[in-house]
Amino acid sequence: MSLGWNILNYFLTGHRVTLVMTFGARNTTDLITVPPSDWTEDLMRQLGAQGLTSEVVVLTAMNQGRAAVSVASFQLDFDNGMKWSSGEIAPAGNLPFRLEPHADINWVTPMAELRKILKSLNLDSGTIKGRVRLATGKVVQTELWVTVQAEPQAGGLESNRH
Repeated sequence: MSLGWNILNYFLTGHRVTLVMTFGARNTTDLITVPPSDWTEDLMRQLGAQGLTSEVVVLTAMNQGRAAVSVASFQLDFDNGMKWSSGEIAPAGNLPFRLEPHADINWVTPMAELRKILKSLNLDSGTIKGRVRLATGKVVQTELWVTVQAEPQAGGLESNRH
């Protein structure tokens, strides 16, 4: 029993970072996000009517462990091998960011920038996955790949596991 407790305690005392990708809209003070499966252009229009006019991709790193860890970088990986790392960190503003136990941090990047990249590569769409690199060297990724269209579509985003 003591050995079991020691093993459990070892795993519980470290950091446990998970990463979630959401889509949303913002203005200078507000941000609303939803899972990719719920994001539609119709929802974006409704939010735009409320003043949330900038469509964004948000990666949220959450530390569910008992030890702090530093977040070194955020990025979006495209299925063609391209990487995107421009965006802003909220609320910190800078990386590396010390992620305390039971805290989270958001990385926000404009959807318009992703669409501009896709258009410049003459692609109709691109499939993305979120990634965060911790100062320990560990990399945490989002579960789903999500397909983003170069032009806004009437339907929602496509997400799948691979």
